[in-house]
Amino acid sequence: MFWVVYITFFYLQGVTPEVITVLYHSNPFYFSWISVCCFVPACIASVYIFIYVLLPLLLQQKKYIQFAGAVFLLYCLFVTIDYFMEILFLKATCYCDVSKMDFPNIYGNGSNNAFLATAIGCLATGIKFTKEWYMQRRYILELANEKGRAELRGLKTTIHTQFLFQSLTSLEKSIANSAVESPGMVLQLSDLLSYMLYDCNADVVPLTKEIASVQEYILLEKIRTKDWLVIDLKTYGNTIDKAIVPAILLSFLQNCISLLSQKESEEATVFIEIGTEVSKLHFLLSVHSYKESMETTAWKEIITDLQLRLNKFYLSKHLLEILHKKEEILIEFSVILDKIVRPVITINEQIQTQTT
Repeated sequence: MFWVVYITFFYLQGVTPEVITVLYHSNPFYFSWISVCCFVPACIASVYIFIYVLLPLLLQQKKYIQFAGAVFLLYCLFVTIDYFMEILFLKATCYCDVSKMDFPNIYGNGSNNAFLATAIGCLATGIKFTKEWYMQRRYILELANEKGRAELRGLKTTIHTQFLFQSLTSLEKSIANSAVESPGMVLQLSDLLSYMLYDCNADVVPLTKEIASVQEYILLEKIRTKDWLVIDLKTYGNTIDKAIVPAILLSFLQNCISLLSQKESEEATVFIEIGTEVSKLHFLLSVHSYKESMETTAWKEIITDLQLRLNKFYLSKHLLEILHKKEEILIEFSVILDKIVRPVITINEQIQTQTT
């Protein structure tokens, strides 16, 4: 494509309006074709010398002085080559005695074509350099995205391990005691695993699914920790058509209750509030322990993990606040949610859906 465009341009620039006016007295199209055959080979050589020799060996190695010197020497080489090509062109077109022509005229035409060859080489170098820079930037962005997805998968894997261990242990005890809530626990655990194994593979999930998974998790934990932990959940706002990074609420809540589970003999109360306002999600967690101090290193690790997740997936679109007291910790954060773009349903699709 590049050479087709360039050769067409080179050919047309040899057919000047002045020549076309005397078309019946000369053959401008033939002369222009001879010009292409004489001077384009130097342009072709210039392009490939620039992009395969000067660019990788000098320009990309930041040897700018050597690159400038090489361009000058290459220009001198093309001046010499195009000087003899100009003589050949004149012999083929004007059928005149070239030996009687002035040297400056022949040299001037050869110099102009040599400059054109050098210029097209520089242009091709710029195109290739820009293309390689763009491909490199695109590759770096792809690596960054893949790194983010890999880290997200790693976070989910950690959640799976801890959650499965605790839930299956609780379910085992419930079944062993022939508890009436055992079938419900199996269904709730099944729903949670389905969400975490399949739905969480996407970059974002509907907020309704994330909240539903939190509710399922809380129901399971209420059964397991009913003797020493009180969990209260409150939701408000419109959650439809909003998307969130999968498992970000569930993992944080799971880490908090997992920490409290290490001291089951200590009674505690957990209040959770999840709400939306326009495109913003508010999450509030209040933990009150009647005997255990909240100023522990473990809580700092949980908060650091939450901060890492928010910085990774919401960058500057979040706000985190923590309030420490002796027997209570209050963690509140808000994030700007994405909006789910639903496909437009045509009339035929609506009719088919209603028929089904």
